[in-house]
Amino acid sequence: MQIPKYLIIFSSLGHMLGFIFGGLDHPFDASWASHARFHVVLGLFWVAGLDLIAIIIATGPLARAEPWSCRVLLVNLVLNHLAYFGAILIVPEGQPVELYKNILFAVNVCIYAAGLGLGWRHLSSARCGMM
Repeated sequence: MQIPKYLIIFSSLGHMLGFIFGGLDHPFDASWASHARFHVVLGLFWVAGLDLIAIIIATGPLARAEPWSCRVLLVNLVLNHLAYFGAILIVPEGQPVELYKNILFAVNVCIYAAGLGLGWRHLSSARCGMM
């Protein structure tokens, strides 16, 4: 269960760092309303927290092949990693102007999904998948 663990850890660290460094200037941008800056800071804490939870689950319960771990990591994939693309659909003019950032996030989602898929496959072969 080492490969799924490391893929999810790598992806979650990249996701967290990408959001922190990509969003760090916004809370200090005086052209933004204070309430908008507040939500950026809150969002950065949420993303970092969810990514840390994914890392903890990957290094503990997933590594021990606990069946519930993949289900929780799937929810994290949807609500944390894929939320970026949901936000683009809702506010397309707010996405980063640099295309490479969207590509990096897409690659990151694929790495996380690959780790999750491999983990799920391992759990399913042990007959303790999605029961």
